[in-house]
Amino acid sequence: MLTITQVCAKLNIGTNLDLMEILNNDKYIILNKKKYEPHKFSALICKYMETNLTFLIFKTGNIIITGAKDKCQVNDAINDLVLMLNLIGHVDAKIIEWKITNYCA
Repeated sequence: MLTITQVCAKLNIGTNLDLMEILNNDKYIILNKKKYEPHKFSALICKYMETNLTFLIFKTGNIIITGAKDKCQVNDAINDLVLMLNLIGHVDAKIIEWKITNYCA
């Protein structure tokens, strides 16, 4: 029997994001260990709270989530991220589409 060890997902929030603003703003309290080096990789990389989940946030509003243990953990992280973006001022941010892209066993 296979045991799922990691779930990866893709999210589109339907709005462009200023990655430098996210990197330098302490209001994004659920995002830890933020790293953005656009000359190396076009996404802001950060951890979701104190979990093993990692967000790869692209300026286009596409977000990759890795490190989840199950679909429920992905769903919770997505809802928290979109709520936080709305509260900070990204009122156009909403869940346009999200899907599981990979299961690792």
